[in-house]
Amino acid sequence: MKRKLAWFDLLHAESDNLQDLWLTELQNVEFVENTERPHYEEDFRTATVPVLHDIKTNTNEKVPQELIDALQEKHPDSDYGSGKTYRKIGGSWYVLLDRHFLKYEAGVLTELGEMPVSVSISISEGFGGNTARDFIRQDEAWIVADTEGSRILKLNDELEIVDEVAVSTPYKLTASNGGLYVDSLGRTLRVNEDWTEVTETPSSFSSTTNVEKASLRLRLGDYQEDSETGLTWYYVDGRIYQHHIDNQTYRSFFVGYNENYPGSSHLIQMEQEMLVLMDRRVDRFDSEGNWLGRIEFPRSRPDGIYDSTSGGENTYVLDDENQMLYLVQGYRILAIDLQAGQHTEVFRQNYGDIGKLHRFNDELYFLFHSYYGNRYDVYQNGEAAREKFHTEVVKLGLDGSSVQRFYVDTFFDTMMLQEGTTEQPTFVLTSYKYQ
Repeated sequence: MKRKLAWFDLLHAESDNLQDLWLTELQNVEFVENTERPHYEEDFRTATVPVLHDIKTNTNEKVPQELIDALQEKHPDSDYGSGKTYRKIGGSWYVLLDRHFLKYEAGVLTELGEMPVSVSISISEGFGGNTARDFIRQDEAWIVADTEGSRILKLNDELEIVDEVAVSTPYKLTASNGGLYVDSLGRTLRVNEDWTEVTETPSSFSSTTNVEKASLRLRLGDYQEDSETGLTWYYVDGRIYQHHIDNQTYRSFFVGYNENYPGSSHLIQMEQEMLVLMDRRVDRFDSEGNWLGRIEFPRSRPDGIYDSTSGGENTYVLDDENQMLYLVQGYRILAIDLQAGQHTEVFRQNYGDIGKLHRFNDELYFLFHSYYGNRYDVYQNGEAAREKFHTEVVKLGLDGSSVQRFYVDTFFDTMMLQEGTTEQPTFVLTSYKYQ
């Protein structure tokens, strides 16, 4: 049988076994060539649901235009937009701009220093910062919800850390009767006075009677209806909503954003749980909406992100029997053990283009191009460029221990699997019309 090797596979595959790189000609394949690309509307649905409005600006009061103008003059946005949290406290305005902490009073914007908070970056056509989502003044100290750092900070006036306590994705702080209350992932936590103990209660559901409902265009993965509990879940602008349609109640809470915007978030039902899958972590909730825990898998370097994003970015396969989740993240595929709370890299090839994940029997299959830049050549030059490249199909054992690569001698955009033999599916490779 004819075999060959590809230069980019030799250069960039993260494998110590040369046998994993040999390409053999793909069998049992059907071709659909030069067809129209499906309309993206197929990836969305419309739902009329309760949703919070006017939350684009993170503030506790309407921000005066003169403050916005002063901030833009001192720290102008460009292709990068800083994360901004505005708070009016005691008659003065304070702004957290990524880590810059500023005060606006009597028309003057003053830098107070730099807060020791975590900032994550979300990347699309531009770049946006995500910073701490709340801060308050309590007992002559600054209390900060370090959202991206998953902790609560107590800072002195020099913005030095006096105390801290771990809380996953805190986003709202309330000082009441000498106590400190923190909203986090559908829970309200109380931090005791000496910051040594944290107790929690589920956040309450509120009536939707006086809440405006909106018709939203949601990605298919951002909406799930649980027929057993009657709870509808949806993700909108960084927040999870849990809506009981029967008794007309709902609640919402902040979970965060993908680091790589071209990838989609997903709500995934698994037995008696709901998984909220982002591109660098998965949160587990029980069927009633209560948070159970989190598994983090930070993005790696180098990373397939922005214009080098893989075509299958953030697609997944769930093996619910073994509680394993397989995820495309940049240039790699992760096996996430939901029971053990761990993840393992089972495939990696830098600068490649991994397609959507598919499962057949106990193997994963995906379309693969050994260099992501090939697609741009095809987009620009059409059919003439297709003949310069080959397309790979990779077969990967669920445990990552076996890798087989197959090829066809032209560039194809997508792959689907159909029932074939009991041991191997039929591969349907499709190329789209560009010119």
